[in-house]
Amino acid sequence: MAQTGDPPEPAGPTGVTSVTSAKATRGADSRGEPKRSQASHATPPQVSGGARRRGGVRRTGDARRASGSQPVVLDGSDLSELFEVGRAAGLDLVGATRAAAWGHTRTQLERRRNLGLNADMAFTYKNPPRSTDATRVVKGAATLIVGARSYLQTDDAPPDPSIEVAAQVARYATADHYGQLAASLERVAEALRARGARAVVVLDRNDIVDREAAWRCGIGWYGKNSLLLAPGFGSWIVLGSVVTNARLNPDTAPVPTPVGDHCGTCRRCVDACPTGAIVADGVIDAGRCLSWLLQARGGFPVEHRVALGDRIYGCDDCQTACPPNRAVELRARRLESSDDVGSGPHRSIASPGRWMDAMELLNLDDEALLDRVGRWYIADRNPDLVRRNLLIVIANSAPADNASVRSVLEQFDSGADPMLSEHATWALNRLDDRIGSTIGSTIGAGSGTTTDQTTTMESDPPPATTRAP
Repeated sequence: MAQTGDPPEPAGPTGVTSVTSAKATRGADSRGEPKRSQASHATPPQVSGGARRRGGVRRTGDARRASGSQPVVLDGSDLSELFEVGRAAGLDLVGATRAAAWGHTRTQLERRRNLGLNADMAFTYKNPPRSTDATRVVKGAATLIVGARSYLQTDDAPPDPSIEVAAQVARYATADHYGQLAASLERVAEALRARGARAVVVLDRNDIVDREAAWRCGIGWYGKNSLLLAPGFGSWIVLGSVVTNARLNPDTAPVPTPVGDHCGTCRRCVDACPTGAIVADGVIDAGRCLSWLLQARGGFPVEHRVALGDRIYGCDDCQTACPPNRAVELRARRLESSDDVGSGPHRSIASPGRWMDAMELLNLDDEALLDRVGRWYIADRNPDLVRRNLLIVIANSAPADNASVRSVLEQFDSGADPMLSEHATWALNRLDDRIGSTIGSTIGAGSGTTTDQTTTMESDPPPATTRAP
């Protein structure tokens, strides 16, 4: 997941102004699937708890450029010019809404935090009064201009055969998409400052619930997985805002209705979640969400280690199962050889690769490892949290009888770090169970039967303490 903050339920269509795409505003059919003329992150987390940049901070711009005694007022033509600046700088969708305290959003964040649904995640849960009120982020804030940039990727190539143990990275984390988004939004902020307004770019941090801001701008609707889906783009978008003290002219700024729900009765994202983390429509239990657990401090919950599979950072399962997302990808693939490739909602980016070699990473020293995964949010910049994840991936994906793999795991098993030692112990037991499962399956196939014990080994987390520490 790439969209940050666990988004509350929509509060209602208040104070919304126009939204435009890279070509034109797109519609959607009654099922939420983009029309044929349209052609996509958590998190996190966005993840609920969507993954973040180095240090978890993205805030740019000079907040000192307010000039003159008269406030800057933006009419419809001003907004059109600002939107065009954003589109020219690489934004796929741009919208604006009036800055105000989002009372319902704050209530939802506080309620979920009280229920423990944020686990130990802070981000926008840390200070709901602030993250739901742009006037607390920028003094005198009157308007939010929100931008979305697509990170749609159509390259689903399998891992290179040379990779010893393949570890999968979520799509949004394969390149610096937030850096590109920040640069695009900064161009909009510069245009506002040139008009004498104060403007600050805020994204991928604790300041604003990005998805709520985008919803209020009419950019998209909330999916059951809590991500924002934009017509023609799906949820393959990163979001950010320019907070400004420039005011919208209530008489000339167009006010469209936000995009309504297009998910209907579809539950594919709910059913696709490997840990059942989507506990209600639009509500994520971060304590079960793999995207967050991969970022959290401490040990990885034993009950979710097998479900982690080969993921080392992020999880795209709820997005890849989504029909609008799949329709966007399909249309993008069909258009890759057409004249429209590289523009509008059909634009897809070349993926630098979603696969890394877990064994190679595990053998790196601290500095080299952090350098390789520098864009990822890693709590306290602690490389052992990455190693923790790698140990689980290796346990789930490496050849179970590979001697070199076992040798590396045994080194961590006997190491001084208690957390890594425990995960290595579990990993060795997991390899043993996988060998036992393979033998059981072979015997079952030969006799025409399969034992219940074999099935249990594959579906239930194996014990973490059967091997001596």
